[in-house]
Amino acid sequence: MVLLIARGVITLANDAMVRIIEEASMSESETRGCAPSPGGPEPAPSRLVRTGAARERGQALIEMALVFPLLLMVMFGIIQCGILFNNWVLLTDAVRAGSRQLAISRAPGQDGCQLALASLRASAAGLNPANLVVTWTVTDSCTSLLAGSEATLRATYPCELAIMGVVYVPGCLLRAQTTERVE
Repeated sequence: MVLLIARGVITLANDAMVRIIEEASMSESETRGCAPSPGGPEPAPSRLVRTGAARERGQALIEMALVFPLLLMVMFGIIQCGILFNNWVLLTDAVRAGSRQLAISRAPGQDGCQLALASLRASAAGLNPANLVVTWTVTDSCTSLLAGSEATLRATYPCELAIMGVVYVPGCLLRAQTTERVE
């Protein structure tokens, strides 16, 4: 769609350039509207004095055709960075929620790591769960957490900074980590 819009703008700019060149090639007497010769016909009203503005008629269109692709690229870059930042905020909040669940899951027979993973996936509703890579570090094991020990939850999520089909940061990863004291 962007290519169709750009092609249309370039076609309009080309038509404007053709008109500007045709006007510039008109003879001096046609554009200035010289006084009628004695006994000759009067010049047509449409061919009387033309101002310099008529020669600049397509200038704005040509400038827009040159600047429009850059404006689109900047706009899509801002949108893509906003999406990337939103994913990072979602990941950070999900890791915080999962880490908190890990810290309070000390009941006998409970697997705190699996509860933390479920909490993290539930909190990261806007992210693709298949792309989340979650790791945890606990003092003993996930089923026998010790009160007062630290539990760390880490997660990574792939990101792609692509603007108009060009990937600017290949293989980038969003990372989040939270450490909580087991209660």
